[in-house]
Amino acid sequence: MAPRAHGRFHWLTLPDFTGSLNVAEIVRAPSPQARAAVMERYVRQVWELWANDHLTTVARWYEQFVVKD
Repeated sequence: MAPRAHGRFHWLTLPDFTGSLNVAEIVRAPSPQARAAVMERYVRQVWELWANDHLTTVARWYEQFVVKD
């Protein structure tokens, strides 16, 4: 039986989103093409913010709890 997830993980600290794009900016874009471009920038920004602080932690969890020996 696999060990329970409780206790193995901890909440990640939120990155600082100050000055970042937000969903309202996607909605305000004037056309579908512009919304798609803003959405892509938004997704990349969110990934970079989280990855900068937490990629090592998530990679360690993956190695420890997902990858089989």
